[in-house]
Amino acid sequence: MIDLTGKRFGRLEVTGRDGSLYGGSAWSCRCDCGGSKRVAGQSLRSGATNSCGCMQHESRASTRQRGKKGPDHTGKRFGRLVVLERGEFKGHQWTWRCRCDCGNESTVWTGALVSGFSQSCGCLRTEQVRAALTTHGFSGEGGRPEYSIWSGIRQRCTNPNNPNWPNYGGRGILLCERWMKFENFLTDVGERPSYQMTLDRIDNDRGYEPGNVRWATKQQQVRNMRKNILVEHDGETLSIAEWGRRFGIAPATLKDRIVRRKMTPAEAFTMPGRGLKSRFAEEESIEALAL
Repeated sequence: MIDLTGKRFGRLEVTGRDGSLYGGSAWSCRCDCGGSKRVAGQSLRSGATNSCGCMQHESRASTRQRGKKGPDHTGKRFGRLVVLERGEFKGHQWTWRCRCDCGNESTVWTGALVSGFSQSCGCLRTEQVRAALTTHGFSGEGGRPEYSIWSGIRQRCTNPNNPNWPNYGGRGILLCERWMKFENFLTDVGERPSYQMTLDRIDNDRGYEPGNVRWATKQQQVRNMRKNILVEHDGETLSIAEWGRRFGIAPATLKDRIVRRKMTPAEAFTMPGRGLKSRFAEEESIEALAL
């Protein structure tokens, strides 16, 4: 161990050893300003510590003095802000009390003021965000249902984190480039004719693109689902649910006859069996067939 007693490091003079610090020897020091400080030997030898702290205070005071000589922005306008008075000196720069054109007051740093980063109390940014979100006038609360439908389609087709992604974007069902912009989508598909209708793809193996979508009722969409069973009879092709509606037979009963028991459509339609209990039971059966 090297004895540092009596040696000088900057403004510090070592008066003696004072235990250990940071895994090495510690030394008591007297500063030229009259203060004292306990310092690790390594900090003294490397020059990291050369005063009791008075040099840092003097440096800050000098910076404050230099700041006072800076330009006075009182009365000047920066965007929507008019400077009322100089504030405090913090972080090596001045703050300024400003009044915004909207009537609010705010405190702004010199750097943010003169660089143009701050041009209002915050109202300008709020207006810009609101304008960006309502370019087409349909988003947000009270927006049109077409926007919500389009937003859901875009999420299912483009966002792998969406729960419905595997059945859409994950299997190649994409939203065409033109319809990535809502205004184009609305122009091509038109407004929803009725609140009972939603958007349906005509060909389930193709994506959302012009010519492959239509506004359809729930029953029409159920018929067009990938897992739906279509049956041809007398030159006409309908879903099991639609044939059941026509002949007054429960769709589940028809499905059992045609799919499991391998009956011909003529046999299935003419064989006595359970009819539709009610309109509500019929709708539940239609939905069950789509699962």
